[in-house]
Amino acid sequence: MINLAVLYQSQGRYGDAEPLLTKAIEVERRVLGPANPTLQRDLTWLARLRIAQHRYAEAESILREVLTDPGSEGTDTWRTSERQSLLGLCLMEQSRFAEAEAPLISGYRGLAERRSGLPATVSVREAGVRLVQLYDSWGKPEKAAEWRKQLGAAGFGPR
Repeated sequence: MINLAVLYQSQGRYGDAEPLLTKAIEVERRVLGPANPTLQRDLTWLARLRIAQHRYAEAESILREVLTDPGSEGTDTWRTSERQSLLGLCLMEQSRFAEAEAPLISGYRGLAERRSGLPATVSVREAGVRLVQLYDSWGKPEKAAEWRKQLGAAGFGPR
């Protein structure tokens, strides 16, 4: 169910993906328990879906749940860094710029440190671009320029 939901999500078929994800997560909560890495992974997929649907407050709630209890995978993983970056994105999209800054920076740095071991679905560049977007939206052009420069130096310049 999850694989089909993720496929639908990648095709922009959010209405088809949503019931599959929510049903699978409901079963996983009951069968696997809250600390299971599979459940944590699939909750992140649900958060990504909510972000794609521009339902940022819902995605924020899901990401806070997963970040509060990362389960057996621990807190020092690329998954945690990805979730931090996604949380920062949700906060930024709700114009909560000051709150968004720390998770965006932490997420970017964690992903950059683990750059070589990331799956294709996770982008260090995207995490960095979110920082530029934050500072542009927040009205801090100097900070945006600093991050553009840093991203360029890291090989993540404009496409």
